[in-house]
Amino acid sequence: MVEPSTCPPKADVELADVVRRFAAKYTSQYGRTMMPSQKRALADIAACCTRELGGRLYRCDDCQETFWRYHCCRNRACPKCHGSQTRRWLEGRQVELLPCDYFHAVVTVPPELHGLFRRHQKVMYGLLMQVAAEAVRELCAGKRHLGALPGILGVLHTWNGRLGYHPHVHLLITGGGIAADGQHWKPARGEFLVPVALLSRKIAAKFREALKAKAPTLLAGTPNSVWRREWVSFVKHYGHGNQAVLNYLSRYVFRTAISNARILGMDQTDVTFRFKDRHTDA
Repeated sequence: MVEPSTCPPKADVELADVVRRFAAKYTSQYGRTMMPSQKRALADIAACCTRELGGRLYRCDDCQETFWRYHCCRNRACPKCHGSQTRRWLEGRQVELLPCDYFHAVVTVPPELHGLFRRHQKVMYGLLMQVAAEAVRELCAGKRHLGALPGILGVLHTWNGRLGYHPHVHLLITGGGIAADGQHWKPARGEFLVPVALLSRKIAAKFREALKAKAPTLLAGTPNSVWRREWVSFVKHYGHGNQAVLNYLSRYVFRTAISNARILGMDQTDVTFRFKDRHTDA
């Protein structure tokens, strides 16, 4: 039997406090455009570590004092719950790492498509991750590049350092793969995997075709310029058995954009939080 998790020490101002104060007004204004999972996340975060979710009654053997520890919600969007979830995810991925070099790629979405992605998240996110992995595999299969099938781990991010909406996919790619005969491992040639510009064009073309097949009405409203924009930020060699990239990705698998640590204060009308500006490094 899996024991319910219990709440960690409370910060000065938590995301749960913000949700309890402002969620009703927010949902009344934006509820018609919110996904069911987003509404559920707000409800779970508000109830996390409260009497609403139940708990356990403990008693001190020395003073006989009793106290309650309430259960956590375990929603992946809750900053109080993602710590243990992230550790379990990371432990599972660590045993999957191969003793080879790894590459880190980032597949971005042109800004002109951000509105479409936000309105149709389930379709667009799934297509982006699927197409990104397929494009890497197809390029790597070519003899002029890798000539083998690599292993790929993909993680979707939907915000940038300034906490603005910025959907993109991180790919951790093995620096080598299984040869066409299915019997041999073929390593990458040094610090090169595939050309960035070629991968970018391939992902744009494949995404366009995938969107045309799955949701042609959505494709009809997209400007032609987006299919000529850069879709891949970089493909970098990251070294042997890359634990560093895996640790980096693990921080975002269950992490919320505004964690408790980012919140500086809250009053009746406003919430103050910090963010990272990569352009100024502030």
